[in-house]
Amino acid sequence: MIVAGPHPLNLPRRTRPLSGSFGKLVEAARRRVREVHLFDLALERLTLPQALERLRDWAKRAKRFLFKDVPAADWGEKTVLFAAMLEGVRAGELEAEQAEIYGEIELSKS
Repeated sequence: MIVAGPHPLNLPRRTRPLSGSFGKLVEAARRRVREVHLFDLALERLTLPQALERLRDWAKRAKRFLFKDVPAADWGEKTVLFAAMLEGVRAGELEAEQAEIYGEIELSKS
């Protein structure tokens, strides 16, 4: 089977004359477009230094504690706390132990 393309139709088209001036066109466009003001919203988020300070406070109060027990508002905060935990272990401020894969993470002060 051979597929053929469409046959061009050269039918005459009526053209509308442009009426008015460029200035009128600009004014018409200005009337149709409205100004929109957007406000930037800054949400308070837990920062890495704040999260590390929270973990240090927990380590001062308890000799050993589970990472899951540190309060977090949502998964975003939990992620920042996890990054802070890794930073605390790297800096030698915290010790972390995990007995098994996917097991509880136990933290203590170094």
